[in-house]
Amino acid sequence: MRFYIRKLVTLISTVLLVSVITFLVFQILPGDPAEIVLGVEADPHQLAELRRTMGLDRPPTERYLSWMKDTVTGDFGSSLRYQRPVADIVAERLPVTVSLSLMSLGLTLIIGLPLGIYIARNDGKFSSMLLSVFTQLGLAVPSFWLAFFVDPAVLGYL
Repeated sequence: MRFYIRKLVTLISTVLLVSVITFLVFQILPGDPAEIVLGVEADPHQLAELRRTMGLDRPPTERYLSWMKDTVTGDFGSSLRYQRPVADIVAERLPVTVSLSLMSLGLTLIIGLPLGIYIARNDGKFSSMLLSVFTQLGLAVPSFWLAFFVDPAVLGYL
């Protein structure tokens, strides 16, 4: 039972750390969300009112705690880009994401598992080392770069 409690504490700590880092990065990035919504030619009074409405006039700590409370309760806010609730956008795209994840998991099980068993059973042999090097290179190469070699459509051949 202690093992699971430790894992749960580690999970919660990691999620909190990632959320703090994400929040801080978005605080450091240049650009004003109110200007993004209203445009750079907006009236300063409109900008100030929108900043107040968006909560950008509050201290960062207060904004972070409010953001965390809203996130935990399922209120992800509205997208500045799409002017729609973020939860709706995520729900709309979730089926495609899940299907791609399941396909990836399936390919991993179909290809990776037999290769791993083969490499483990033939440890030290040339074929095992060659396959091991090949699989490590496959993991190291960025997927967007690998797409140029795997999919001719990326290069415009089809």
